[in-house]
Amino acid sequence: MIKLLLTQPGINVSEANNLGQTPLHVCAANPELLEATRILLAHPDIQTTVTDADDMPPLAFAVESGSIAMFDLIANRPEVDISSLFSDGRNVLHMVCSSEETEDSKRLAEDLLDRGVPINDGLETWGSPLYCAMEKRNFDIALMLLSRGADPKLEIDAGHRWGHLHHLLWKPHPRQTELLRELLAKGVEVDRRTVDYANLSRDTIVFDFGGTPLAFALFGAKNVECMKLLLRAGARARAMSGSAEQGKEQSIIATLFQTFPDDTTTEEDFENIKEGVVLLLKRATDIGRFGEGATALELASDAAHYAENWALLSLLMEHATILTVDPDYVQELSDDYEPEAVEIKAALAKFKKELLAEPV
Repeated sequence: MIKLLLTQPGINVSEANNLGQTPLHVCAANPELLEATRILLAHPDIQTTVTDADDMPPLAFAVESGSIAMFDLIANRPEVDISSLFSDGRNVLHMVCSSEETEDSKRLAEDLLDRGVPINDGLETWGSPLYCAMEKRNFDIALMLLSRGADPKLEIDAGHRWGHLHHLLWKPHPRQTELLRELLAKGVEVDRRTVDYANLSRDTIVFDFGGTPLAFALFGAKNVECMKLLLRAGARARAMSGSAEQGKEQSIIATLFQTFPDDTTTEEDFENIKEGVVLLLKRATDIGRFGEGATALELASDAAHYAENWALLSLLMEHATILTVDPDYVQELSDDYEPEAVEIKAALAKFKKELLAEPV
């Protein structure tokens, strides 16, 4: 049918619809129309670089189709420049890295690099192709890009945007430790802090604060090995977390205690969290006055007193030292409870005594 239509006198093979899309745009977006695309491209009047209402050419539609065969049909035309940036600041590699990760998309990403598509383009708008892969958690592609020269130090500062490591660590992934090692070896920034978020829900985790990758590794990935790697690379255990806009900045441990344990926390999660907290306490992370938000010791004490959950307070009392909390603050906290709160007052008094007994 298409062949017959193309033989009609006066046919406009590149006539656009109300979205500015030509027949080539429409076919390029659908892998099942590969033969129709081949027929269109054989027409002498075909326009392969015309853009639609969003200023996107058929090549962009071919990338989004996920079909290597469709991409090759259009990309191999001599008038098509696969290295150029689209009007929105992306190139074809950005689009592949932002698509669903499949064996085809991984092969296509490598093929694009072999053809000379720039690996670090588009920083002012979308970030690099590596950033797009990290944002979509396409970690196989990210590892390939790093092996081909992608630079993780090239991160844009676009307001709310997370860095490479935030995308890596906001929830568990079997390859995140491996990928973190590669990113650290190439000099990725370890203390980049996100700005405040308001109710940004990602699966079962709700981030309502700004934080560094170390914070995300603790209560996002719950990955102690990643925490150790970050600390060895120079991440600050005493970095601020929490919400700066709401005047609730606090220590990483305090922010953790506001979200865990909860109804979704498994026993394995809590064991990982405990190990991470101990790791931070060894690095002198404050559990007392630190920032304007609630303190870790306050939150743990309230959980013990009001919810009869002593797990967090017991953890702090076992591992905290005079380097992580001022004994005078422990007394102030105890004084804030009503006289009838005998059990929590006794626990805090014992904790203060142990702190004061530490050798100087």
